[in-house]
Amino acid sequence: MAGIILVVAFLVFGNMRMGYPRFGTVQKRLDRLNGVTREFLSSVRVVRAFRAEEEEREKFEEVSLARANTAALRTMAVFSPFISLTVNFGIVLLWISGSKRIGESLHEIDIQIRSGETIGIIGSTGSGKTTFVNLIPRFYDAVKGTVRIDGCDIRQIDVKYLRKAVAHQKALLFSGTIRENLLWGREDAGEEELYRAAEIACADTFIRQSAQGYDTRLGQEGYRDMEPMRNL
Repeated sequence: MAGIILVVAFLVFGNMRMGYPRFGTVQKRLDRLNGVTREFLSSVRVVRAFRAEEEEREKFEEVSLARANTAALRTMAVFSPFISLTVNFGIVLLWISGSKRIGESLHEIDIQIRSGETIGIIGSTGSGKTTFVNLIPRFYDAVKGTVRIDGCDIRQIDVKYLRKAVAHQKALLFSGTIRENLLWGREDAGEEELYRAAEIACADTFIRQSAQGYDTRLGQEGYRDMEPMRNL
């Protein structure tokens, strides 16, 4: 891939080196053409009185954009296809070289987690950690085998109920009060359940120290008064 990047960089540099001066010439020709046009329109009666139309036509031909445009567009016509071809060739190479890894999936996993146990899942980027965890809330379904909770195949559990029972990997706050954000997990939760959840998350003390406590309003992603509430 480094070779592809170098080739693209070389082609882009060549395109700029050869193309920009030509487009600069086009711009200069355009300025001259505008000047000649203004001059002709402002003195058209004099030109017609002295029958100088031929001389004015020759002036227009001298500042014609045709040649300058042709040179600039010819440069683009040479470099642009090569740049596109090289970039697409690199994408194909990347797809071919990465297709084994993309095609690899989790297999031969046999794990049992007992109630109350805590496990850690480690591995390199792209090794399948998130995919493995997302099997539980059924963001993916196992192609072979089953995922069971208390011996029950999760495919037999209502998805809405299942996902409510699973905590999300990424913490996210929505616009609204702290209370409203906490109720996303369970809309019918009582005050004591709300406080208990905050205590477990070690956020109760911090929330109570806020201006309006649990009724403190948050912006999207937890911003309040331009300051992020990082501890939530």
